Amino acid sequence: MLSNRVFHRVIGVLLMALLLRVAWAQESMPGSPAPADSAMGAPAGPGGDAQSGASATDPAVSVLSGFMEPFEYDPQGRKDPFAQPAIEKPLPPGAFHGPVLPLQKFKLEQLSLIGVIWDVSRPRAMFKDPSGKVHVVGPNAKLGDMNGYVAAIREGEVVVIETREEDGKLFSSARVVKIAGGDQAATR
Repeated sequence: MLSNRVFHRVIGVLLMALLLRVAWAQESMPGSPAPADSAMGAPAGPGGDAQSGASATDPAVSVLSGFMEPFEYDPQGRKDPFAQPAIEKPLPPGAFHGPVLPLQKFKLEQLSLIGVIWDVSRPRAMFKDPSGKVHVVGPNAKLGDMNGYVAAIREGEVVVIETREEDGKLFSSARVVKIAGGDQAATR
């Protein structure tokens, strides 16, 4: 693989060679326009639109046509990048998107936080469900029957965000779940 510096030099040499070819083609053409009539000083074409001064018989166009093909954008079947995204409403309580995870079968009040590992790159929390089974979760894990998710795992507590709809408006609430039985289960 070429380094960035070598790549830029190669591109520079290729562009210089292309410019020399175009200049050579213009000089060798009989009746070629004078340098003052070049593309920079060309007047506007018929109809008032400013053309680049290059026509189909211009040697620069004929030389470049071998290297580049015109690009025409066809928007058929493509997504509009400027369209507003559809805002999804949260699911009502009891309705789940995708498979129902084990911790989504219980109310948040039925789950007890029994341990936290919080001062690491990947924090984890341990929840115990009413049947006595222990679940280890991380950030963004789904929790509770109100479509909640773990927003943060901190020392001795877990922040769960639940979103609900009331009267057509969305409300998000943050609930803090503390370790059951004190701080002895908190681990750094």
